[in-house]
Amino acid sequence: MLNFYNEIQGPTIVDFYAVWCNPCKTIKPIVEEIEDEYEGKVKVLYIDIDEHTSLAQEMGVTS
Repeated sequence: MLNFYNEIQGPTIVDFYAVWCNPCKTIKPIVEEIEDEYEGKVKVLYIDIDEHTSLAQEMGVTS
């Protein structure tokens, strides 16, 4: 199980996505570019909302 609050220590970008989501597919290369550019300085977490529905709801993620 994902321990979200332990993972977000320090500078973190959280990308809530779904494999079927077209806007998510559009933004993914941008997030990956940021991840590469700031490697070691910023953590990027990719959270599949279909696998972690309760976390997505808790964070207010909507379509």
